[in-house]
Amino acid sequence: MFSMSNSNPWKVAYRTGLLQTKTNGAWSQVQITEGEMKTIRPGESINFLVAVPETAWVWRIPVVFIREPSHAEGLLYRARQKIATVTGHYERAPALTSYTNFTSEISR
Repeated sequence: MFSMSNSNPWKVAYRTGLLQTKTNGAWSQVQITEGEMKTIRPGESINFLVAVPETAWVWRIPVVFIREPSHAEGLLYRARQKIATVTGHYERAPALTSYTNFTSEISR
């Protein structure tokens, strides 16, 4: 079981990846699972379970996360899109920077 805390003043959306193994000093490729991202509110902690691999001697879990836009940021973007619909001048959606963190390296 792993624990993750959000010490930021904003919500964080996250998704765990598939277990990575280390072979000959190199990690396997990061693979992020499909589906909805989960949210951790400011100051909140969550736990998640991982099945221990039977064949890997060294492993870890990648966790991808983004800062969720605030309510005001979401309203501003939607207002700009409505203006764009009327004027025909569309903006690209703001890019959300994602980050990857890893659990501690676990050895059998």
